[in-house]
Amino acid sequence: MRLLRYIAYSFLTLVIIFGPLYGAGRILLPEWLKGQIVSVLPSGAKLSIGEMSTTTGLGILYKKVVFETKDSSQKLILDDLLIEPNLNLSEPAVVSVGRGLARNNGIALNFQDFNATVIMNGGLDSPLSILGKIKSIEGQTKELFSNIEFLIKGVTSLEKSMSATVGKVRVEFLTPKGVVSIVANDMSFEGDFNKDLKAEINSSDLELDLSKIGDANINRVLFSERTTFSFELTKEDNWVLPIEFTSLNAKTPTGKLASEVILRAKGRWEKSAQNCDIFGLLSERPDCGKMIDVTGIFLNLEEAGGQALFLGDGFCVTPNAGCPQRIETEIKTRQTAKIFSNIMMSGVINPLVGGVILGSLLSSPAKDSSEFDHQAKIKVTGSQIFINGKPII
Repeated sequence: MRLLRYIAYSFLTLVIIFGPLYGAGRILLPEWLKGQIVSVLPSGAKLSIGEMSTTTGLGILYKKVVFETKDSSQKLILDDLLIEPNLNLSEPAVVSVGRGLARNNGIALNFQDFNATVIMNGGLDSPLSILGKIKSIEGQTKELFSNIEFLIKGVTSLEKSMSATVGKVRVEFLTPKGVVSIVANDMSFEGDFNKDLKAEINSSDLELDLSKIGDANINRVLFSERTTFSFELTKEDNWVLPIEFTSLNAKTPTGKLASEVILRAKGRWEKSAQNCDIFGLLSERPDCGKMIDVTGIFLNLEEAGGQALFLGDGFCVTPNAGCPQRIETEIKTRQTAKIFSNIMMSGVINPLVGGVILGSLLSSPAKDSSEFDHQAKIKVTGSQIFINGKPII
């Protein structure tokens, strides 16, 4: 009986002490957290919140959260943002969002069922990390990404990294020459965001649709297996973007293109971008200039003993580069007719241009290598095209 009385008194004491604290916490905590968020917003940014309330577990529910940058170029809208404490020092909070809208310079993305856990691996002084899932991300009422699992390390630090897996990706974007669409399954992503930007993307299978580019060729669709794409945006003398793309068993609607495709190249910005940081480049600030050169091009296609190797450099070749175009390329082939017929049938290059290049290759035996049967040199200066030193027109 004495024990029961002791438990009852203890319970009553806890209620008397912590009851008011709990009630005050439910009243004050939403406003306090809102104030903490506002204090770290970028200069001129705006944050508005509709209704705020707390749950019985001291979770905080914010209705209609709207964040907007000073120039209105970026906007984030969250419906039913719920932040709940977790009785775990290494995972102190859980965050969920029913639906949300992210807009950046006219591009709008809707997402739903966002759930994440806040992680503090190194104690209170360590940068936060977030582990979570998103059911889907949509743009223009079309599902772009589905079944996303992600981990962002160092959310509150200058050096961040991110890994993610995506069930399916379906992206469509407009280029100066037309619409390009990409469909990929079982995609994984690894990226580091520091002073430089580095990432690697892998996919079990990929569909790259270029059929609406230029003269619109229905056969210009590439299907490939085990595709890898990596890039690193970094600063040398100027900002540069080395990329590498590899895929196995590349096919088009007309048949097999190559058992292996390897592409390497380096994009280079004009000198005016030297004083820009990586965020200025990514946001396409006018004073950061633009990428104008694509150099160190290495494109290799191999199929059943046949091979086509393209080596070259392109200067002022990107859209609206604002300077005279200059391209220097060397093509080396083995089993030339076979491998080049695959390339021409795929619609990757214009049939007329392809025919001229094939004829030049067949009439120019390789002189400096026993690995290849033929080679040709192509030079483009402005609108003039030369093959092996002779103009094609």
